[in-house]
Parts: sequence; structure tokens; C-alpha cells
Amino acid sequence: MKKAIHLFLILFLSYSLLMAGAVIVDFKAEPGKNKVVLKWSTLSESNCKEFEIQRGLDKTNFQKIGAVDAQGNSADKKEYTYEDKTVFKATSNTFYYRIKIINKDASESMFDEVVVVTPSVSGVQHTWGSIKALFR
Repeated sequence: MKKAIHLFLILFLSYSLLMAGAVIVDFKAEPGKNKVVLKWSTLSESNCKEFEIQRGLDKTNFQKIGAVDAQGNSADKKEYTYEDKTVFKATSNTFYYRIKIINKDASESMFDEVVVVTPSVSGVQHTWGSIKALFR
């Protein structure tokens, strides 16, 4: 009987660990005037705390630029949006975005898909952003 209980607990904990996080679908980036709008959906969430938004100028080097609170636990489809309004501060015109899933137990997982976008940045905004970047 004890073996059955131990086996049940091991299976339950394994299932809980596998199910922690979120199932992300429909991740896309839409270019805008001086901004990029990121949109994604989750099909389910389990003990999910937040989605960390990361941006890079190539496919390998990313930095955190923000976070969006997750619903936490849900079996329904949830929609999320994040606006990157700092694209004019960068020296590049093409950006790469990805999402890191942060769980309530501090575990993390990276969503595999990376989206690429080239927004339209006004010359004034881009010049001002470049000047500000020189003095940081």
C-alpha cells in the first residue's frame, strides 16, 4: 500500500511539474509608427506568474524590456498585448522578440518562437533616441 501511495505522489508531482507554465500560441509582432505591438495567446496556464518580454538586435543576444502579468491558472484561451514604445532609442531598424515564461515557483521556460519586425521610426524620434543613447 505504501508503494502505491509513493508511486501516486511521484506521478502527481511529475505531472504538476510538466504542466507548470503556459502553452503559448499565435505569437506575432506588428510594426507601428515609433512602436512595435506584440500579441500572443495562451491555450492554458498553470501556476504561471508572468511573461518576460525580451528584445534583441539579432537572433542570439536578447535583453529584458518588460513583463506582462499572467492569469496564473486557466484552461481557457487568454489574449495578451505588449507595446514596445522604445524602438526609436535603438540604433537598429530590425528587432527580434521572444517570450520567457516565469512561473510562481521561480522556474522558467523560453517560448521557442522568435518574431522579427521592422517598425517605421520617424527621423526626429530616431535622432533624439540616438543622442540620448550617447549620454547613458
